[in-house]
Amino acid sequence: MHYKKFVILLVVSYFSSNLQINIFIKQASFYAFYFYLGTLINKYQKISLNKYIIILILLNIILLKCFCDLKIFEYLLIVFTIILIYKIIPNQESKILKIISENSYSIYLFHSPLIYITFTYLKNANPIIVIFINFILFGGMSLLLSIIIEKIKKL
Repeated sequence: MHYKKFVILLVVSYFSSNLQINIFIKQASFYAFYFYLGTLINKYQKISLNKYIIILILLNIILLKCFCDLKIFEYLLIVFTIILIYKIIPNQESKILKIISENSYSIYLFHSPLIYITFTYLKNANPIIVIFINFILFGGMSLLLSIIIEKIKKL
């Protein structure tokens, strides 16, 4: 059953860049696939995927991309890269990662509008500075705002 949603969201994501619709709907259409992919990876993380098989698939996709100029190979490359990274990174718990995990959706929602500040005011800034501001500063602000709102809700 999951494969149908997976394929439908992949197709929607693939064609979303060509749609003449509201920018927020276009972005939601594009990223829905990746959210669903993350949900599936999280749900089935107990299934043992051999890292070497994933690496071979990834290399095949890269080779195909070199010889064919189809956008679908870019999507496949992204998908398998996400799966590979997820399987390579050790599954360890830490207090900070647990807090980020519990607030990840709120962080995403608050972080998204904040990054437009750097896109507006720091167009030609050094990429290291932009990454620091977007990831550390705005990510931290989003996490803090998420925690504050959660504490207010509990009052």
